[in-house]
Amino acid sequence: MYQRHQRTSQLYGMYQRHQRTSQLYGRYQRHQQTTQLYGMYQRHQQTTQLYGMYQRHQQTTQLYGRYQRHQRTSQLYGMYQRHQQTTQLYGMYQRHQQTPQLYGMYQRHQQTTQLYGRYQRHQQTTQLYGRYQRTTQLYGMYQRHQQTPQLYGMYQRHQQTPQLYGMYQRHQRTSQLYGMYQRHQQTTQLYGMYQRHQQTTQLYGMYQRHQQTTQLYGRYQRHQQTTQLYGRYQRHQQTTQLYGRYQRHQRTSQLYGMYQRHQQTTQLYGRYQRHQQTTQLYGKYQRHQQTTQLYGRYQRYQQTTQLYGRYQRHQQTTQLYGRYQRHQQTTQLYGRYQRTTQLYGRYQRHQQTTQLYGRYQQTTQLYGRYQRTTQLYGRYQRTTQLYGRYQRTTQLYGRYQQTTQLYGRYQRTTQLYGRYQRHQQTTQLYGRYQQTTQLYGRYQRHQQTTQLYGRYQRHQQTSQLYGRYQRHQQTTQLYGRYQRHQQTKQLYGNMPPIVTEPLEIWATVNSTVRVQLSARDSNGDPISFSLRFPRPLRVNLDGSGVLSWTPLSLSPVQIQVKLSDSASSSLFVPTLKLCNCVNGGTCQYHRPTQSHLLGKFQVVGCLCRPGFGGAFCEKATDVCNGLPCFPGVACAPVFPAGDFRCGPCPDKTVANGKEGYKCFEQDFCQPPHDFPCHKDAVCKSGRSAFNCTCKSGFSGNGFNCTDTQTERILTDVVTRPILQDQIYSKCLWDGGSRMDSKR
Repeated sequence: MYQRHQRTSQLYGMYQRHQRTSQLYGRYQRHQQTTQLYGMYQRHQQTTQLYGMYQRHQQTTQLYGRYQRHQRTSQLYGMYQRHQQTTQLYGMYQRHQQTPQLYGMYQRHQQTTQLYGRYQRHQQTTQLYGRYQRTTQLYGMYQRHQQTPQLYGMYQRHQQTPQLYGMYQRHQRTSQLYGMYQRHQQTTQLYGMYQRHQQTTQLYGMYQRHQQTTQLYGRYQRHQQTTQLYGRYQRHQQTTQLYGRYQRHQRTSQLYGMYQRHQQTTQLYGRYQRHQQTTQLYGKYQRHQQTTQLYGRYQRYQQTTQLYGRYQRHQQTTQLYGRYQRHQQTTQLYGRYQRTTQLYGRYQRHQQTTQLYGRYQQTTQLYGRYQRTTQLYGRYQRTTQLYGRYQRTTQLYGRYQQTTQLYGRYQRTTQLYGRYQRHQQTTQLYGRYQQTTQLYGRYQRHQQTTQLYGRYQRHQQTSQLYGRYQRHQQTTQLYGRYQRHQQTKQLYGNMPPIVTEPLEIWATVNSTVRVQLSARDSNGDPISFSLRFPRPLRVNLDGSGVLSWTPLSLSPVQIQVKLSDSASSSLFVPTLKLCNCVNGGTCQYHRPTQSHLLGKFQVVGCLCRPGFGGAFCEKATDVCNGLPCFPGVACAPVFPAGDFRCGPCPDKTVANGKEGYKCFEQDFCQPPHDFPCHKDAVCKSGRSAFNCTCKSGFSGNGFNCTDTQTERILTDVVTRPILQDQIYSKCLWDGGSRMDSKR
């Protein structure tokens, strides 16, 4: 009847729990539908707000694009005006350059005509001079004997006068050529300055376009970052609002649930009082079982919460590391872009240097040709020194050249003064351009600093808000844990103690093992230990938790320890691991071979010594099966040590160490024996002895050998008398023991 009453009570309790579960599930479904509708309404509101923000953002982007296009149009129009002015100036410069070139071509034509006339007169003069030389030679041969001193003095003065005049003419020509060379150098420099100015203008244009592209890209990036930060801030605001509503909803649900549980508890308590006397003992047992299960669930929940927290921190770390990697990649790409720009600048400068060097080589070749032409022209001048008519023509030509030089100097002075004025204007404009560039660079740096400071402030505010949000999350989690802990304590009361260590007990058959049980009580109550029936043999437990056990066989047993505090108790069943190794075997507690009582009693394996085998090393093995001795030597096992003994070595062999294990040939003159004779002796081994004999040229008993030649020479030196005039012996040592002498 009691059992039927118990089953009836259980079925009635199950029916009541089913009714309550159905009611709660209906309320939960209605709550879920209300939550979904409310979420749809909130998402609709958020979508409307976001769409309005998106429209305002589109209008702002269009206005900003119009402003940028207006700025670029203004800059391009200014660049076009400057290009028009530069084109006009360059056209004026080209027309100015062509005028001196045409005038130079006319002058070179005049000079060529004059030089051709001079060449014809030089040919006639050369013919007359050849006839004059032949006549002078014939007449001179007659007069040199009579008038040698007078003619020699006159000849010297005659020779010195053309030489001095030739030196003066060479000086004049050198001065003219040096002036032409200087003008050529100045023209080359001015042309190089013009080319560098053109290249500088192109580079500056490229630099301006690069600066504009960089500014536009920087503005685009800042706009993208601002859009992302603003989107994050909006999502953070929405998340905060939704989280606040969710918390208020959770608190309302918790209060309503607590009220319902209070109502149900009141009803259940009335029913519970009616069945209190009948189900008191069984109720205590059930509460104990439920408490144990709930505590296990609580522990698993704690572990799950910790793992989820670690997972969240890992996700945050992964996101931050991904952002850091993208930042590193962007930095590397920007560094590569800067290095590419530098290398491209170096390449352009190298190309310019190569072009200038090629022009310099061409100029050097032309100058070499000019020098060779000058040398030929000098020879021509020296040939025409004796001709007087050419001197007068040369004087007139010199006056004409001086006039031409003065006119050329006047023209060059005018050109240089114009170039100087243009250079002054260019220098002033370039100085103004540099000042403008510096001011614009300062303005850009100031703008960048302002933007960076704004970003830094927004980042600080975002970090503070995110830190507050994280602290709020942690506080909410801790408060939720505390509430759940309080509710658990209210629902289930005192928590029973549990054993923390050891969970396994290692023992050996016929040996006593003692372990100290360590337990923990979450309420801090004092803990008492006791053994539950049936108790195994040779098991004792004192009040402090020291457990002793002496197993006598491998029969499965189970030890049940009861832990009690002031209000509740728990049951602890350790895992027993038993070893029965003999003959010096080592227990392998991490390698069980048998398992009983659902794994609570295990028999472990053994690691046997050589010569033994079996599950517990109880069987002796024959170590001679592996033929450990020398071939042909008998092997005998030794018990119970698991060792072996070998017989004597065969004939004509000897053992080294253990008898019969390793055998060597019987040769006292070879290893493993040490060499017994002298180093200059020969060793011969027999069956049981050896003989030592000195080598040829040595004397002794084989253990001590002496060189006979050295001994004879030393004996002669000591015994024979040496005369005064015979002391000129020479000692020769060849590295051995030989001595030569000459007498």
